[in-house]
Amino acid sequence: MDNSSAITMQAIAATAKARIPVMVVGEPGVGKTAKIRGLAKSMDYDLITLLGSQMDPTDITGLPKGEVIAKDDDGNDIWGTVYLSPWWQVQIMRKKRVMLFLDEFSNTSSSVRASMLTLLQNREFPNGQKMPDETIVIGAMNPTEQAADGWELDRPTTNRITFLVWKSPRAEWYEGMLEAWGETVSEEEMYWRARIVKFLQDNPSYLQKMNNDETGTPEAHGVNMNDASEAEVLRYAWASRRSWDNLSRILGHVDRKNTALQDELSSGTVGRSSALQFRSWMLENDVVDPAAVLRNPASVKWEDIEVSEANILFRAIVDMVDAKNWRQVLKVLELITEADRQALVGAYINDLLKAIVGSAKSVSNKELDEARAKTKEVLLKYRNASSAAAPAATV
Repeated sequence: MDNSSAITMQAIAATAKARIPVMVVGEPGVGKTAKIRGLAKSMDYDLITLLGSQMDPTDITGLPKGEVIAKDDDGNDIWGTVYLSPWWQVQIMRKKRVMLFLDEFSNTSSSVRASMLTLLQNREFPNGQKMPDETIVIGAMNPTEQAADGWELDRPTTNRITFLVWKSPRAEWYEGMLEAWGETVSEEEMYWRARIVKFLQDNPSYLQKMNNDETGTPEAHGVNMNDASEAEVLRYAWASRRSWDNLSRILGHVDRKNTALQDELSSGTVGRSSALQFRSWMLENDVVDPAAVLRNPASVKWEDIEVSEANILFRAIVDMVDAKNWRQVLKVLELITEADRQALVGAYINDLLKAIVGSAKSVSNKELDEARAKTKEVLLKYRNASSAAAPAATV
């Protein structure tokens, strides 16, 4: 985390402790929502998200209901209007350790914002109940001119909120992409995440590329502007942190050999020029094929391979080890040692060595003894290498 990002997170923490609502302001697609979700998870808080653009005032105040609220001097019932607690208020009162996230706040109508004033100023629900001390209120918004149907915020609202500029460092976003934001995803999706990150590191201008940033004519991008559908796709799809993340999720469900489908989905997700540039980069920087590596371990320049590629490669090889190729896997480990890149495989060394010995058990005793001897030899090299701190493996 760089200095500006660290300051932003510290500022959010300070406002939370002071029980003052905070609003982070940043361009569309820069990861505000994902980061706040991660923040709630790291604090062990439940997250409740209210999308202002999809709400009306009764979603905040609750639906009205007639009820006897008092009796007059003669004992007659006095009826009045009370408001039923909306679902999010009930959840907050039940769980207390809740982060109430007001997303897309600049898309929230003035009538809905007005119904939130007591919530923002007094930490009080519209029915008069006090918000639990543990509850945190945080919002996110785009600059008004960049928000779809954005509204200018009124002074009574803005005076109740602390506003922070949201800056999302590239390196931090790259790290989150490579870790799938802490989610468990398929190997195929991890492959695409690594490819996309490496492409964007080599071509940083494509990380955030809006439609009006496109260079060249539509025809140069292969778009027939006489076709209204093609023109609309060109107009609406654009590259952002959000759309690149979406693309990695989508491509994780596509056959890796079906480049035509990949390109179609890329164009419709991150924009035509970004998709074309990504395809061109892929052709020049295709990832190492695990099966090809095992056929010829010496074909790889181990001194040059990227860490992200190595992670994909060794996750696949762990599952591929069998009685026919375990010697080739050992050869891979030996070549990595010779290239002094032991750190590339440090996290996988135990699993690989156990898989090698397990596979050798299905062959002759002589080959099993050979596998054990060689794995011990490789493990010793990894233990002695200053760049790899692998724990002992049972061989």
